[in-house]
Order: sequence, then structure tokens, then C-alpha cells
Amino acid sequence: MNEASDGAITLDVHHSNELGSDAESIESTRMGTIDLIFAGTSGFTSFYEKAKVLDLPFLFDSAEQAYEVTNSEIGEQIFSGLEEFGLVFLSEGDNGMRHISTTNRPVHTAADVQGLKIRVPESQLYLDVWQALGATPVALALPELALALSNGTAEAQDNATYHLVANATYDDIKYFSNINYMWMGCTMAANANTWNGLDPAVQEILKEQAKAAAKYSFLTPSPPTTRPPPRLCRTPAWSSTSSLMSSPSRTRWAATPTMISIRMRAGTTRSCWTPSWRRCADPNKICADSCIGPCLCSCPL
Repeated sequence: MNEASDGAITLDVHHSNELGSDAESIESTRMGTIDLIFAGTSGFTSFYEKAKVLDLPFLFDSAEQAYEVTNSEIGEQIFSGLEEFGLVFLSEGDNGMRHISTTNRPVHTAADVQGLKIRVPESQLYLDVWQALGATPVALALPELALALSNGTAEAQDNATYHLVANATYDDIKYFSNINYMWMGCTMAANANTWNGLDPAVQEILKEQAKAAAKYSFLTPSPPTTRPPPRLCRTPAWSSTSSLMSSPSRTRWAATPTMISIRMRAGTTRSCWTPSWRRCADPNKICADSCIGPCLCSCPL
């Protein structure tokens, strides 16, 4: 943004809920204490009914299709009424395709979810969808997911793949079915008063760069062509190291590395190529340095 505007625009970026949860940050943007928001589209549906259309199952075949639709005139029409709620729509980014993963059984057909206790977001739409399929949906906030899977309150989750790591559910999940049944968006919007106070030329730059940021969120990084050297696990005091590669039972290489987001001890998130995710033998150990490269251990959340 700074480069595109020749230094006229500077963004002060906050992430990892530094300014509150999605719901709190959206409300702060409506009030004007935050100028720009990039948050899950579902968070806007509590006050903006038209956005609920994007939560419908089997609406898109892929994230790529979702990008083309939501960042076209159709997307502009869907979000055209946001200004009534103190916001101006800028672009629509990607939050992943939802799949189903379970702790106790594989899912190959709709019949396999009969009676399955599946955690869903606190949304009536999600409850209706899974009830219609014969499952027993359990509405829980995302921070409660890992505990619910471990104690049996839930036997499954419907989420994007990165939630296996982001919400530390990989220890309990045994089966994963890529069903692409629902796409999740991320909406970028500006406070209406802030936006209307900007010069039209600045508005054009912001809109253009918002589209570029949305497009970037849809990109899938290419995997490295060669296997990088392994990382080491270190204790919080950084006093000793031990190579995980010396213990095959503690980690293994996946066929294709995946770009995921890591929550570090300070609460920030970083992207990292990871061959596979397994907890370190010592739960107090964390990934070394800033994980800009392959990590062979998981950072405790």
C-alpha cells in the first residue's frame, strides 16, 4: 500500500486478535476505532443478512471460483448494503474450503455421518445443514474445539485443513475427508466515515490494493523442489537442542509439504513449510527461531 501510493498511505497492521476477536474488531470498525478490517465473512452475518448467502453449502466448486464470483459485480451487489451499517466493502479473500474430519470413523458417503457428533460454529445455518444430513451437530466456539474432541463432546469437526494445526486438533483427529462442501470467505471493509473522508484517488488505490490482498490470500505456494535441512527443537531457555531427525518415530516427512500458520509463544502467527506435524516429546519444547523454513515439531498453543 505504501509503495502503490508513493508513501502517501501507511498501514498499521494488527493480527492474531491484537485488537479483539473478529466480532469485536468488526464492531470497532463500524464505530471507527479501526479503519480497515479483514475478517471472516460469517462474522458480518450477525447484522448483515445478505452475507449469509456465502455460507450456503455447495455454493462453489473451488476457492478459485469463489474468488472470481465474490470479487466481481456479484460481490459488489452482495455487500452493497454494508454502508448502512457503517462499513464499505473493499474485497473478498479466502478462508478455506470446509471438509470433515473425525476421531472415530471414516466418512465416505452422507450415510457415514448418521448420528455423528460434529462440532459446528455457533450458527443456525450450520446446525440445519448437518441435522439435515443426519448428524448430531454440537455448536461450540472455536477455542473449545480441541477439548471437545479430546473428551468426546464432539467426534468430528467441519473445518478447513489448517485448523488441524491452528487449533491443535491433530492429536485426536484420525480420519479426514476432503468434501469441499462449503467455502469460507474473509471480507475486507473500511469504516464508512474514514472512507468517505479520503480523496477519491486514495480510495482508488485502497480498493485496488484490497483486491490484490484478497487475491494473495487465495494463492497456494509451490512446494520446495528439494528437501530442506531439518530444524531443531529447543527448550524455552534456548539452552539445548536435539535433532528430531534422529528419532523417526517422533516425526516423518509428508509426501507434499503444506504451508500452515504457526502460533508462536508470544501469540503471533507465522507461515512455515512443514513436512509433517507431531508434538515434541517434551511438551515444553517449542520450534526453534522464527520457523522460516521446515519445522519438525509443533509449537504448543
